[in-house]
Amino acid sequence: MSKKKNLVSRMMNKFGYQPIRDTSQVTKELAEAERWQGAPAKTEDYLDTYLTSLWTYVCVHKIATSVAKIPFKFYKKSATGKSRRKEIEEGPLIELFTLVNPWMTRFMLWESTVAFAQLAGNAYWELVTDDNSTHPKQPKEIFTLRPDLMKIIPDPKKYLSGYVLQVNNQRIPFKPEDILHFRSFSPSSDYYGSPPTQPAERLIALDLYSLKFNANFFRMGARIYGVLETDRSLSDRALKRLENKWIGRYGGYKRAFKTAVLEEGLKYKGISSSHKDMAFVEQTKLMRESICSAYGAFPAVVGLFEYSNYANASEQRQFFYEETIIPQCIWLEQYITAFICPLFGSRIVGEFDQGAIGALKEKEEIKARKSGILAKYDILKIDEIREIFYGLGPKDENGENGGVPEDGGIPEDGGIDGESQLKRRDSERILEIAERVNGDKQVCNELRRIVMALRGD
Repeated sequence: MSKKKNLVSRMMNKFGYQPIRDTSQVTKELAEAERWQGAPAKTEDYLDTYLTSLWTYVCVHKIATSVAKIPFKFYKKSATGKSRRKEIEEGPLIELFTLVNPWMTRFMLWESTVAFAQLAGNAYWELVTDDNSTHPKQPKEIFTLRPDLMKIIPDPKKYLSGYVLQVNNQRIPFKPEDILHFRSFSPSSDYYGSPPTQPAERLIALDLYSLKFNANFFRMGARIYGVLETDRSLSDRALKRLENKWIGRYGGYKRAFKTAVLEEGLKYKGISSSHKDMAFVEQTKLMRESICSAYGAFPAVVGLFEYSNYANASEQRQFFYEETIIPQCIWLEQYITAFICPLFGSRIVGEFDQGAIGALKEKEEIKARKSGILAKYDILKIDEIREIFYGLGPKDENGENGGVPEDGGIPEDGGIDGESQLKRRDSERILEIAERVNGDKQVCNELRRIVMALRGD
């Protein structure tokens, strides 16, 4: 067989045809470079920050639980793509993500996955299959694995040959199909991801040192930071006696601010800086805000209302979901759709239900109201509203609404077939116009004239 293959290859080369590569031409070199490297060295330290750094815990916990509480749904797309997709409400795929294993719930699965990804840049699922199942094997259970215990085994041809879990001096091997690896982008590794914890590493360490210093300050707060000077020569016994006497009288927070009485010609000389001199409060705020910024957690979201009022806090929550949570959801959705869904059938996609996000409902309601008024007063046509407000194409032949809220007040008649007559560069102007919509007839007539001018009517 190999001789026949070589003969065909030589004939193709003779006529100028080049065979298609089975894999990337750099895979071999990448595998060789990664072969001698284990998991990122500081992964365990990064995971520990969840237990030791207050603001790391607050940010990661908020992001992980915010993602976990959003319902995750599966849909079956139509073969033609013209009709609506249908939600899958029962079956082995739904059962898998309802009770992922005997000791873990769906919420715990997403929470731990997102937390590991935020802390270490990598999250791993063990996909447990039934040995008697047919190919492709469908997972029956999912277990999350600690990223600090996982090691990737590169392969020069197939990119990777498997994974190894190293625990209790034991090496537990896994096949590539038994592990789903969620990996964040890393500019320095082709196999492991980089977490937000990494660039914030020094800030987190500085915050921990500051807290320890502050704790020691109050624990030993009555101790006067300075030295005792004398012109006399003191014996070791005298030095020991003075030290014990000094600490006994003035050491510890319970003896704080007592007046010191010096003896034997001793003089006190202060040598330390105060919290005010070190700008301790300002430094703590800076580190706090920098750590939160690294994770994409806005101040009001993590309970900091120093610079927020009610309206501002509401906007911050919206931005938090739009800029931090939804991208995290899309990242997870694409992994599930690409690597889990095909095991249960074709044309299946998994998505978080963004419509269930309370912080964004108010914004969607305002958009629906505005689009409804624009349609009601014939300022915009239905297909134009679909494109500008919802990023959708024209209504299909069956009149399917395709995702536009039914309560948006958009009438079924008055639509146009084909593409929107408005150019995309006019969309921003239309959105600005929509901000002025309040149902007033005079305003609506003015807006209608502006839109007709943009449309070229």
